Amino acid sequence: MVNNDNQVGAEYKGSSNITEADDMASYINGLGWKTYTSSTDTAPKAVTVTSEDVTRELAAAGVSIDTDGNFTLPAKGFYYTVTATNPKNGKTSRARVYFPGDNAQTAYPVIWYYENGKDSKPTPIQEGSHSFNKMPVVEVTQGDTNWKAYDNFASTQSYNNNTTMPLSSQQVTNNNVNVNVPGLYNVTLNVTNSDGKTTQLTYSVAVRSGDKNAKSNVKVNYVSGYGVNLYHLYGSEPSYIGQHVAADSNITVYINDTKTINGVSYTRVDGYGDNVWIQTQYLDGSWKANKPSNNKPSTSSEEKASGIATVTYKGRGGVNLLNAEGKYQNQYVKKGSAWKVFAKKTINGETMYRLGTQSQ
Repeated sequence: MVNNDNQVGAEYKGSSNITEADDMASYINGLGWKTYTSSTDTAPKAVTVTSEDVTRELAAAGVSIDTDGNFTLPAKGFYYTVTATNPKNGKTSRARVYFPGDNAQTAYPVIWYYENGKDSKPTPIQEGSHSFNKMPVVEVTQGDTNWKAYDNFASTQSYNNNTTMPLSSQQVTNNNVNVNVPGLYNVTLNVTNSDGKTTQLTYSVAVRSGDKNAKSNVKVNYVSGYGVNLYHLYGSEPSYIGQHVAADSNITVYINDTKTINGVSYTRVDGYGDNVWIQTQYLDGSWKANKPSNNKPSTSSEEKASGIATVTYKGRGGVNLLNAEGKYQNQYVKKGSAWKVFAKKTINGETMYRLGTQSQ
């Protein structure tokens, strides 16, 4: 497995929807993905997913399953996340497999993006309500009056019908970009195919002045009552610093100083010390593209778990604890300390372990 940004690694395109756990597991295993399973492995081994694994993931996503392992996927489809950890260095890689829940979804037009120009291979971004991959922030140089909101985009009738549909200013339904003023902006494209079905994509544009020390006061764009983590960036590995900023609060960032690591964009933050960064998606709001329509952070039911967890990270200070609803508490655990684990659950899309009460 090489995809460590949790992007779509594969998409099921069978003639009928999968409705049984065994069939879903068989399809994932048939992808031929491999990984190292122990520190003594001299070659990667096939990734194996069981029907029990599938049943557990479906239940966590709120999909009802009968005693025979049968289910009906929701209209928006279902993502199965395959996770592998390198036993030699502890690094984790994730890739998602998308299973559509409604065959009619393939009739929606697809919006594609040429990240490296029209001579490169385009990446599918949006099809109806289904997001294939995370849309990167589009960077524009200050004063570039030739830039157009539909530059480097393309559209087709559907994923399986590659008949192209020209894009022009008519498909741009929202565009507040001022190329003369550095900052973060949003653009919305609406594309309708010959069947009358429409795909909408909202993406972010960063107008850069070229001065990496230029500062801007921006609002943290996330769900009220929650926080967004801050990181140190060491090479290709972000490290949580044990601090976060609250949603709806204002922070000062170096608007032209960004880095992309494993497909995720980070913007440098002022006022928290050197080398402190925040994910750009929580400044421009692009995180919403991969969230359910109610815009609530994804949270699963609690599962029993046991063992000892050791706190490991490269930042300074302690690691902030969350409660069962994903809200940060005024409690911290020390780096290197060991704790008994009582349960685990998915909070805000990440696996969390309970070390004590529902507030820990």
